[in-house]
Amino acid sequence: MSKDERKPREPTPLRSFFTRPPPLPPPVKAAPEPPEQAEPSVQSGPPAKPAVPAPLVPLVERAIEAAVAAAPPKYSGLARAAADLAESALKGTPPTRAPVELGDDAHVTRERWEDELPESLVICCSDGRYHAHFEEYVRTHLSERPDMIALPGEPATLDGWGSSFDHERVLELSLRLMVESHRLRAIWLIAHAECAFYAHKHPGLSGEARLERQNADLRTARKRLLERWPALAVHCVFATPRDGHVAFEPVR
Repeated sequence: MSKDERKPREPTPLRSFFTRPPPLPPPVKAAPEPPEQAEPSVQSGPPAKPAVPAPLVPLVERAIEAAVAAAPPKYSGLARAAADLAESALKGTPPTRAPVELGDDAHVTRERWEDELPESLVICCSDGRYHAHFEEYVRTHLSERPDMIALPGEPATLDGWGSSFDHERVLELSLRLMVESHRLRAIWLIAHAECAFYAHKHPGLSGEARLERQNADLRTARKRLLERWPALAVHCVFATPRDGHVAFEPVR
């Protein structure tokens, strides 16, 4: 066969990258699962009945409280826990808390615990002579349980120039945490007379000059708080011993 008589070879078709591959076989359908059968309901017994007729419940409750009050301080916590269980049995209701095992040196408060956050913060001095008076004033005019920061120098530590910048920084961090986490609405700044912080910080000032300085520091602290949190209500109060008691007066 001559060279000219040869037949041209058919080119092998190339598969394009974009050629769609053959379809996959349809998936095998799984057999439907049988519906779950509802478990038979367990019939609960009749509700517990109070151990004492309803008209006598208040009398028994008062007797329980009297027994708790008469318990020695060492066993007041145990008495309170026992009283809770007794009240639950009395009313035919489950106990509000599980009994806990307490040591002989444990103390449980008679005051009830509340989860609701307070909306007020008190910043006052740590002078122990004023603690009972601060508490009385706060409970009467503010709240039963406000947040509280007690430190030497009262609100003067809000100004680094009046105290120290280390104190100012610590108080600023504490305030930011409490304002944001407890959603505070009001802050009360309470200063008091004869403060050892001012006597140590300003030994050359007279008593009258120190009083003026404390009032000025209260106003400065209020201004700085309102600049930082303008939505807050900030109150300034000054406490002074008078006739064996303590008088609280607002500082404008």
